[in-house]
Amino acid sequence: MNVSEPNASIPSAVSGAPAPTAPPHAIPIPESRALVARFKYGIFYDIRVPPELFTDPKAIYEGKLTPSAMLLYSIASKVESAAFYDGYYLAMGFAGGPCKPYFCPKTECTALIPGKGCRNAFKSRESMEGAGMDAYAMAANAGWEIHPLGNKSKACDIPYGHRLGLVLIA
Repeated sequence: MNVSEPNASIPSAVSGAPAPTAPPHAIPIPESRALVARFKYGIFYDIRVPPELFTDPKAIYEGKLTPSAMLLYSIASKVESAAFYDGYYLAMGFAGGPCKPYFCPKTECTALIPGKGCRNAFKSRESMEGAGMDAYAMAANAGWEIHPLGNKSKACDIPYGHRLGLVLIA
């Protein structure tokens, strides 16, 4: 897996507030590279979602993205746990995008307060993008049909959107 410099076009958090799983608070790239190198296996997964969820600029503020995001985080947690109980003591899940809009949309992120920890540490996951991973390139390299979406995309032109996740297992 190639860990590259973070994409400057990825905002620190779509919600407009900083998140610990997104730049500039995410794992620094050299540490990310060293971390990824410790793992032997990876489970990369894709949740297909209606394209309207990513073409509507208000979707994140209206909570429309929350169910698919929670499923993404839940899968990472369950795979990490299953790996642990199958004898793979070291597993780490990554989600796509920032955690703040889903876990702390209307409260201050305690993980960014010195001396405090994340109030959702067992639910939230580092973002692949924040750790320097190009999730769309990874999906394309896996042979998946990928459909990048943005506010200017037309939902009628795209069959589905993606929620990409990754669990690394040592």
